[in-house]
Amino acid sequence: MEMKISETPVDFFYRLNSAAGKADVDFKKCSKRLEKYVLRFITKLKDARLKTSLQGQRFKSISDLEYAVEKYEDVWRTGDQDMTVTRPRDFIADKIPRGQAYEQELCCQGPGL
Repeated sequence: MEMKISETPVDFFYRLNSAAGKADVDFKKCSKRLEKYVLRFITKLKDARLKTSLQGQRFKSISDLEYAVEKYEDVWRTGDQDMTVTRPRDFIADKIPRGQAYEQELCCQGPGL
């Protein structure tokens, strides 16, 4: 089962749960089946940010996974509009603005150089 392009992660989660129920896959009782089910869900996700955030987590129950996916969708829905874009960080600690650096180089040169 693949995630549709127009589908949200929560909708895909519910659709996958429904398909697992119809196929008599009882992932709620067996921890190994739950682990395989969660791994299958994560690998089929189209959203790369959600996929990477879920990969490092362990879920005790399917409701924990549902909660994480719903929270991500809530943050995604409201957070993208409220998030401010940060400026790229300058990694050179002693960087001097262009005009000042040029003047400093001229002052350091001797008359014969």
